[in-house]
Amino acid sequence: MGPMWRYERPQKGRYRQFNQAGIEILGIPEGLPEYELISIVCSLISEFGLKDCLIKINHLGTPEDKESFCNALVDYLEPLKAEMGEKDIERLNSNPLRILDTKDKKTQNLLQNAPSIKDFISSDSIKLLDSIKNEFSDICNIHIDYSLVRGLDYYSGFVFEALSSDLGAQDSFLGGGRYDHLCSKLGGKDMPSIGLAIGLERFAELVQVKDLETKLVSFIIAASNLEPKAYKIAHHLRTLNKDIVLDINLSEGSLKSKMRRANKNNSDYAIIIGEEELKNSTAVIKPLKDELKEQETVTIDKLYSFYKSL
Repeated sequence: MGPMWRYERPQKGRYRQFNQAGIEILGIPEGLPEYELISIVCSLISEFGLKDCLIKINHLGTPEDKESFCNALVDYLEPLKAEMGEKDIERLNSNPLRILDTKDKKTQNLLQNAPSIKDFISSDSIKLLDSIKNEFSDICNIHIDYSLVRGLDYYSGFVFEALSSDLGAQDSFLGGGRYDHLCSKLGGKDMPSIGLAIGLERFAELVQVKDLETKLVSFIIAASNLEPKAYKIAHHLRTLNKDIVLDINLSEGSLKSKMRRANKNNSDYAIIIGEEELKNSTAVIKPLKDELKEQETVTIDKLYSFYKSL
């Protein structure tokens, strides 16, 4: 995860500085990693409740396949460049593959009869696309788009993007693909590689934040030399209820000072474990916001049940 910069005119959803979170799978050739990444994308869409999303997938073939396709695309568009936008004419000379990503309506019309990369890649590449679409179409909206390209030249092989109509013109919030030859271009050895990057600003626009009241519980160790056993109890509590924030005061101090901190942090409860409690396998649960409720001493098993039910 980290900040990125682009040297372009800023616009809504496309900032000069932006942040990305990425996932990479290195050293494994084409096959299983493609399924793993699409599985992750589907899970993100599902877990965060994203609506109106579409996953586009394509295959750019080998570097030789991509070069042959680019040459055919140039041969087709060169006689028609007078009808193209200025930016696309520049791409025709520098990076013809990027023309497929054009926003110019005139160029889009010309591309309707242009060569398709489907005719230049192997049958195995097409089978991979068909297989991924078939395997995931029941859990996410996935579509093979033979005009999909990525904005970075080092991509070869499988590529993909996730889009949402809720984002407007800049509708892609996640993208990636295979870049097996990047490492060698940077001076290293060939290494099969595939990855994805999530545009965090765009992703944040889509996430439906639930208005939940998160409870804060202070876990107080009330005597010295109890840390290992007490932390094991705290660790287990955290596994029982991930919706609760369990705060452990690591600093030395008296029970009174630790209770002051618990109240200052606006904790809902304090769980207190001292020598007597540890000896008897008990704990003290002290409500901090409900003055009508008194503290009670419970067994560790009952503490676990209480915490799980919060």
